[in-house]
Amino acid sequence: MSAQFQDLHIVGLVGESCYAVEGSVLRIHLKLSGAPPIGWAYVFSQVWQTVEYPDKRRVGIESDILWIECAPEEVRDQHLPHLEWALQQANARYGDQRQQKELALERQRELSRQTQMKLEDLARSFAPARPTVPDESWETPPPQLRGGRLANFLRRLLAPTARKRGGRNNEVTHWKANNFAAQFETDS
Repeated sequence: MSAQFQDLHIVGLVGESCYAVEGSVLRIHLKLSGAPPIGWAYVFSQVWQTVEYPDKRRVGIESDILWIECAPEEVRDQHLPHLEWALQQANARYGDQRQQKELALERQRELSRQTQMKLEDLARSFAPARPTVPDESWETPPPQLRGGRLANFLRRLLAPTARKRGGRNNEVTHWKANNFAAQFETDS
């Protein structure tokens, strides 16, 4: 888990960095309680776009500074309540988004863990079984396989089917049946 998000709020004025923009309008820098995490400034700008009041001014975030372009006498009474409201909304939205992302990451981790466990189970199922001691009765082929009787039976069973078909495939099918019988005789 990542570090806990701390809500941001205005803690004071950074008077030495304020400067004139146009006439009596200054860019006034207000110090935030900390540097916003990645994405918080975007959330704040979205919230600020929804704020509606007369004489609304441009605002922005730079590092741990919130700036507003207005006359100094307007800050406290006209803009500060709206800025504080927007900060609260941005903190709440950012916190919700962060929590949703962390829950989604946790779900993804759990899904990956379950998938890995399933793959490991599958891999174990492909592992060769422990060798068994051969049964003594299989040292010699059972009577039904001696002398190629089963092979001859299969040859007789499959060969007539191949002949009934006719045409070119007759030879191929017949060959396969004979080949299977020959293979079976060599294995036994």
